[in-house]
Amino acid sequence: MDIDIIRDICLSFPATEMEIKWKSDLVFMVGRKMFCMVDLDAVPPVVSFKVSDEDYEEKVASYGFKPAPWFGKNKWVAVTDHHMLTHADWTRYLKASYGLVRQKLTQQLRRDLGIS
Repeated sequence: MDIDIIRDICLSFPATEMEIKWKSDLVFMVGRKMFCMVDLDAVPPVVSFKVSDEDYEEKVASYGFKPAPWFGKNKWVAVTDHHMLTHADWTRYLKASYGLVRQKLTQQLRRDLGIS
């Protein structure tokens, strides 16, 4: 897994912002709400993202995933084995996370961001 790949995928989604939070976390947001986070201090970097309520239990019980530290209660998972995911997998998971967060934004904010 290459951080540049994660960055490129996340920034391909409309109205996505990127910033560093908490000194070492690369965060991707839509409407100032996070949908992906990369812990740059971890070796290898830990990538976390939101999943649907229905998918959460299945993912955390699967090899290569665990509840995301501090965010697991909000249905976020952390990837523990980057090698098991293809570029298509990363794209699918990150797009789904983006969509889950985007749909919770107010209609007015989505219109303002041009993503209604």
